[in-house]
Amino acid sequence: MTNDIIAGVAGALAQEFGCPVYQNDVAQGLTPPCFLISLLSPSRKPYLGTRQRYDVPLDVLYFPEEAGDNRTLTDVADRLFETLAWIDLPDGDRLRGMDVHFEIQDQVLHFFVVYTLFLRQNIVLPYMEDLKTDVIPEKGGEASGTES
Repeated sequence: MTNDIIAGVAGALAQEFGCPVYQNDVAQGLTPPCFLISLLSPSRKPYLGTRQRYDVPLDVLYFPEEAGDNRTLTDVADRLFETLAWIDLPDGDRLRGMDVHFEIQDQVLHFFVVYTLFLRQNIVLPYMEDLKTDVIPEKGGEASGTES
């Protein structure tokens, strides 16, 4: 599921900006302008029954063509708010981006977004078997049918 979310983000970025989108760390050969999608710290939280909340936080880095071009970085950040508000997954589902914010650090744009979905575990619970009981009434505890 995580790779599907990253693929949805990569597709939205490629469609909107038309520049390279990297999903793995690049030691050499990074060609700006480009994006790098970095997975932060996903988490699963149990909910009632077999449901789980799955949070996938991402850091989408943008490397500008010219270092120190803060105007371009803020323009790209503004466009990313709309571009990553909703993403399409490969199976056709749509996810909404939450907790969206950005920072500019060391002449690179860091755009943070969290995608949340609910999962249902396929757990087969055993059915209860037959239960047999013997009921023995207490002596003296029976109601009499007479009234005074």
